[in-house]
Amino acid sequence: MSDPTHKIIIPVPLLHGKKAFLTGIDWNNKPASFRNVRSFAQSQNADFYLSYQYRDNESKDSNTMVAIFRRKEADIPRNIQKYYSLAMLIRPILKSGGYAIFDVPSSNDEKKYGFVSVVNEILVNDVTGTRYEIAEARNTFLMLNTEPENGWIRYEPEIFSENGKHTVLPLTTLTEAKKHPADARFTPVSMGKQLITASMFIALIGASWFAWQYYQNWQAEKTAQEEAARKAVAEQSPPPWLSQPENREFIRGCSHAWSSLPLSVVGWRFTLAECQANGTSGNLRASYTNIAGTTVSDFSLRITEIFGTTPFMVMPEGNSGGFSLPVNFQLSQTPLSVDTLPTVPALQEQLTTFSQSMRIKIDWREVNNSITDDEGNTIQPPWKEYDLEMQTDIPPFALFENFSNRSVHFSGVTMQLLDGGRLRYQLTGKFYAR
Repeated sequence: MSDPTHKIIIPVPLLHGKKAFLTGIDWNNKPASFRNVRSFAQSQNADFYLSYQYRDNESKDSNTMVAIFRRKEADIPRNIQKYYSLAMLIRPILKSGGYAIFDVPSSNDEKKYGFVSVVNEILVNDVTGTRYEIAEARNTFLMLNTEPENGWIRYEPEIFSENGKHTVLPLTTLTEAKKHPADARFTPVSMGKQLITASMFIALIGASWFAWQYYQNWQAEKTAQEEAARKAVAEQSPPPWLSQPENREFIRGCSHAWSSLPLSVVGWRFTLAECQANGTSGNLRASYTNIAGTTVSDFSLRITEIFGTTPFMVMPEGNSGGFSLPVNFQLSQTPLSVDTLPTVPALQEQLTTFSQSMRIKIDWREVNNSITDDEGNTIQPPWKEYDLEMQTDIPPFALFENFSNRSVHFSGVTMQLLDGGRLRYQLTGKFYAR
């Protein structure tokens, strides 16, 4: 996308002396297109990176997980000299399977917690959030992963204990140790510091002044054209959001549909669900992978029995397939008018603040929504249109409890089951503004 607003997840630091132990880090699989970890970190404009390798239990392929962060986006004092991943320090304690919940600093009055989980020595979760969000993350982890023969290793505060029994993570023992393992320490992407000279600063000021003058002139012209465009567009086509479900209705419909999906069907494991809306109708497409060696006939028969629909199969291998279900949505009876749309700067600021507070990835780009009249003249509607994408590990129904702007309309959401039992959500849609 051009001109994206891409936010790296902001980690939370726990400080001890001149060391910072970071939790809630942005972990990514290193793309094969990058020669090494450092080059990938550079492409993300990161200041520090950390990596570890793990072997996929199914494919037996070796994968590299990379943690990155930008120092300026984390609330870290200037005297800090070394940075460590708290999850990588906790990982050996959890051994073959378990989780740890612990207190983390918070800049507001709401208590925050960290959550780290491990399955077969693979790091599954490294997130921070409220008590509600962390409880959801823990429950999802326990639901999607098979408990080891010796049981889960659990560390959690008393308020998270369901049976009154709990063990608190020895956090200070980890952070106050004299030495820390090298595989938990972050490496700088670049040792050099970029400086802006006085001449460059003056040039920037001069350019800004001319840009401001240009903006003033452009704004005057835009205001004169806006009323004429408004009338012309109203005559030719209604605003597109009138035929789109609002966010909470869209999430409600999709969540209701995928809540009925089994995690496993006769040895076929769930991998992906895609929910799309088109006005009041929609579609949920669920994908499964054969992991037990059962036949496509077994899967087809069972899906037909459960959902009354014929599944699709990827042939000739016959190791993957799925099925589609209809989804219904309701449109708002009191949609926003053009005059009540937020301004572009106000809405972009709200979206950016939302992405920072929820630690989600967000991208947008402007769309050319001009129309052509009968005489061939190009007319710009009195609103702007942007494609929008969000990526998060937070379930959408919980995510949008904290965001309710009606000028944002999602039309697609993908729920993907990742290695280790993590769920990742990707939402696509549009937002409209003046």
